Amino acid sequence: MCDYQGKPYWLISVWTSESIEIQFQMMKTSLPFEAEAKRVELLQRLNTLPGVTIPPDAITRRPSIRLSVLHEETVLQQFLAICDWIIQEITASGAQRSM
Repeated sequence: MCDYQGKPYWLISVWTSESIEIQFQMMKTSLPFEAEAKRVELLQRLNTLPGVTIPPDAITRRPSIRLSVLHEETVLQQFLAICDWIIQEITASGAQRSM
């Protein structure tokens, strides 16, 4: 979860069942990811990770990625860069809203 300007943004959940759940279902209620195009962009970014294939209709659900996909350092760094992008998008949308 990311807390920005007093609002919680549910992004991912990490489970002991060795998976990461992408919280599209929760994201669709908050800027900027309430826009379908923004969730599609996130989906496309995630699908660039080797071993990740999330179907297009998953942008309203909570699809999972196996933690083992992130075992290689380069893939882990790619995933973390995607997480950084998500946070940048949230903070940018907050800045635009306050203008």
